[in-house]
Amino acid sequence: MASGVKVEEVVKLKYDDIKKKKSYRYLVFYIKDEKMITVEKVGARDCNYNDFLGDLTGAGPDDCRYGVYDFEYTHQCQGTSEASKKRKAFPDVLVPRQC
Repeated sequence: MASGVKVEEVVKLKYDDIKKKKSYRYLVFYIKDEKMITVEKVGARDCNYNDFLGDLTGAGPDDCRYGVYDFEYTHQCQGTSEASKKRKAFPDVLVPRQC
């Protein structure tokens, strides 16, 4: 069953920029007029997780927001002497009780 909510083309482009080009640290989305998912905020690469949380919750306690954060971490496999830098984009959803 389709929800009837469409995704703006810019959302797809910005998401690909995070996944492939590592252009941004995060994106925050919202549903505009109950019809279209659109980008609300774009975080530069030098932004951190606290910046992301601030933008995710910045619309107020009554508004739903959706986000993608490109998390970087260092991982050292067992039995190796060198650590490698890893990245993982993960989704986040803010759904207040009022929604």
